[in-house]
Amino acid sequence: MDHDETCIYGKTDTALPKAKTCPGKIEIPTKREQKALRKLKAIKDRVRESKSTIKILQKDDPEKHFARISDAEKELALMKIEWEAWEAERTQAAKERMFLLGHEEARDDPPSQND
Repeated sequence: MDHDETCIYGKTDTALPKAKTCPGKIEIPTKREQKALRKLKAIKDRVRESKSTIKILQKDDPEKHFARISDAEKELALMKIEWEAWEAERTQAAKERMFLLGHEEARDDPPSQND
């Protein structure tokens, strides 16, 4: 490796030369991953808030606050579904990034199991 080349991180002794890295500027994590991560963080914040509310209401008087507790638990179930969808999006975005960086092969079809 020629260490005199300008490298991806501006160093010449430890980073790979530009010729050995991916073309163009790829942000890590990618914008798609960043969006998914932001959504996941927002969901996590909402989950914490809902769980805190449930805990407070259950300590006070669970029978008195039954409807509010039930609504909060339903909201938690919906947030779980939302979380799973954004987690799948984040996983797909990570796979796409790995493909773009050349670390993973494209997989359009599932592998066949021919004997």
